[in-house]
Amino acid sequence: ADALERIREEFRALWQLPTDLGIFLMPSGSDAEYIPLAVAHALNPGKDVVNIVTCNEEVGSGTLDAAGGRFFSNVEPISGYFAVGSSPKKGDPLDELNTNTTTIAILARSGDGSTEDSLPATRAAVMDAATKGQVPIIHRVLGSKTGICEPVPPKDLSAQVTALGGLVVVDACQARLTSAELHASLEEHNAITLFTGSKFFRGVPFSGAVLVPGGIMAHVAASDYKLPTSLSTFIGQSEVPASLPNWRASLMPSTNEGLVLRWVGALAEMQATLSYPETNRMEAQHAWRKGVIKLVSAEPQLDYFSAAEDTPSIVSIRVFKNAAGCGGFFNKSELQKIFQQMTQDLSETFPNEPLAAVPCFIGQPVVISKDEAVLRIALGSDSQRSTIDSMSTSIEEDAVIVKKMAILAKAMAA
Repeated sequence: ADALERIREEFRALWQLPTDLGIFLMPSGSDAEYIPLAVAHALNPGKDVVNIVTCNEEVGSGTLDAAGGRFFSNVEPISGYFAVGSSPKKGDPLDELNTNTTTIAILARSGDGSTEDSLPATRAAVMDAATKGQVPIIHRVLGSKTGICEPVPPKDLSAQVTALGGLVVVDACQARLTSAELHASLEEHNAITLFTGSKFFRGVPFSGAVLVPGGIMAHVAASDYKLPTSLSTFIGQSEVPASLPNWRASLMPSTNEGLVLRWVGALAEMQATLSYPETNRMEAQHAWRKGVIKLVSAEPQLDYFSAAEDTPSIVSIRVFKNAAGCGGFFNKSELQKIFQQMTQDLSETFPNEPLAAVPCFIGQPVVISKDEAVLRIALGSDSQRSTIDSMSTSIEEDAVIVKKMAILAKAMAA
């Protein structure tokens, strides 16, 4: 418990966050969705809640199930709550969190792969919620898998959501954001913000957090709501802020050494990266992006996907089916083969291509449309620091990635 509290204190200090901010420590960004849903039920007892998820196909695969108060996996992060043989399955309801809860999924992209403006659909869903007497939770994504950054909701929409007893949730799980953006999310827009230490900040997977503004925390603390006890399969008492004793009482005692260790690694990366001035970090990201796009553009079979430009630390790449740079693009299942081969020593398969021997690590394929997908080259916190220390070295390293990708693309098209 003390170790988890120190994690909270260090996170708060690194980002210079207010002392009344509630910090829930979670296994991942998907189960982080349970917290705003629980908050909405706590503040609106007995009312129906509609959880409106945007960029649905470019956030975590378990997001929609979790947002609906359902189990999103067949695996229990913390075993022991359910009897042997009675563990829930993906899609099963999670006790009261699922009761009176519905979800709406708004897609990130249209059928041709272009980015959708989710605001009109969000407005329509909120209007419908008002008509039905439902409590809306609206999402804005600050960095999807391809880098989409949705603007925070306009003041009139936020006011309407608040008047209905609802919440604004900012999905910043990629953590590809500035300090100013994080503060604006929490303080100006009063948004519950989802965060992880395992995406941009390169911590061990399964280090999530939910940041709840102090005003919302005070209202929750004053309510009689208790968490569903089955959440004990995701978190224990110590993962919940001490200011919510009723919520803690619903869960099993915990030490969760694994979560502590994962967050220790993530915080070390945050400390090292945030020590560089933010201006330097952002300038380096934009320069890196420009350099990688130039590398991609030099390969006839690779195509820089320009409809994903919001986040400068991700470059998305389509791969032509034809070596001449035509004939349509490979889909997700086809790109999955290239993704797997990128990590392998393929010197025997390509004896005349020295770079084929180099293991390269890139982002998994992401669906753009039913016929297309992209591979991604992304900066992490460690490579971000490298771009500042030596941009030329960083670009040389990424040139190897691009060249190997081109070798595999050409072979696949043959």
